[in-house]
Amino acid sequence: MCKTKSNAGGVLAVLVAGAFFAVQQGVASATVYNKAIPTGLYGNVDQANVPVGGVRGPNSCGPTAVANSLQYLQTQFPGVYSGATSLIPAGKTAQDVAINLADNYMSTSNDTGTTWTNFVDGAYNYMQAVAPGKSTFAAQAIAGIYTGNLAFVQNTTPTFPFLYQQLQANEDIEIGLAIPNGGIGHFLTLASLNWNNANNSAFIQKGQNATMDFVDPAGGVAGTASIFQSGPNAVLQTNYDGGAGYDIIIADAQSPIPEPTPLALLAPACAGLLMLRRRKPAMR
Repeated sequence: MCKTKSNAGGVLAVLVAGAFFAVQQGVASATVYNKAIPTGLYGNVDQANVPVGGVRGPNSCGPTAVANSLQYLQTQFPGVYSGATSLIPAGKTAQDVAINLADNYMSTSNDTGTTWTNFVDGAYNYMQAVAPGKSTFAAQAIAGIYTGNLAFVQNTTPTFPFLYQQLQANEDIEIGLAIPNGGIGHFLTLASLNWNNANNSAFIQKGQNATMDFVDPAGGVAGTASIFQSGPNAVLQTNYDGGAGYDIIIADAQSPIPEPTPLALLAPACAGLLMLRRRKPAMR
C-alpha cells in the first residue's frame, strides 16, 4: 500500500449519477465480458526501488503504476513511441521513468504519496513532454478528488463500461483505490476484466465472481482480485490484498494516435453474446 492524499472526505460512498449501462434483454441468457492484456507486456518496477528526491520511501505507487503501464505502450506500439518520441527514453528503464515522474511531474512525497490530481496531471504532462501529440487521454474521477484543469477528466465515479472499453481498445489504464471514508489509497495498473453476467443483473454481484488482473507497484508483481458492487449504480469495489473492500475512485487511460480499434471494440456486449450462441457459458 502507499498513502495517497485525498480531499474526497465522505464522498467515497456516493453512488454514480445516471444509469449503469444497458444490458441486452431477451437475446441470450447471459453476457460475458472477458478482456485480458498479458501482464508480461507491462513493466515490473517495484515502488520500493523508486526513491523520491533520492530518498527511499514506501509511497511511490502512483508514478510506479504509470511507469509500468508506459512500458506496455512502448512495447505494444513501437511505431508510435520510438526514437525521439519514446516513452522510455533510450538508455533509460521504466524505473528511471518512475523516478522522473515522482520527482518532476507528480510531486510525490515519501510521507503522503501522490495526490489524485497530481497523478493524472503528471502522467499527462510527462507523455506530452516526451511524445507530444502522440497520445489521447481519458479519465474518470469521483466527484471532488480531481481539482485540475484537464478537460478529458470526467467528474464521475469510474464505471465498468469505461474500464472495459479502454481494455477492449488495448489502451493503457491505471486505477486508484481508496478505503471508504479513509482517504488512504493505492494505484494499480489494470490488465484485465472478467465478468460472466449469467443472470443479466444490472450490477456486479459478489456471487458472480467477477475479477480483474493487474500489475501491483507494491513488488512489481501481477495479481488478481474480485470486483463487485453493493447495488445498481454503486461504486465499483475490489477485495485487493484481501481487504473487505476498496472503492475504485479514479481511472486514467492513455492511448496512441491513431487509437487502436480491434473488432471487439465495436460491440463489447454483442461479442459476448455471439460467443454464447456457439457454446454455453462456463459456470464458476
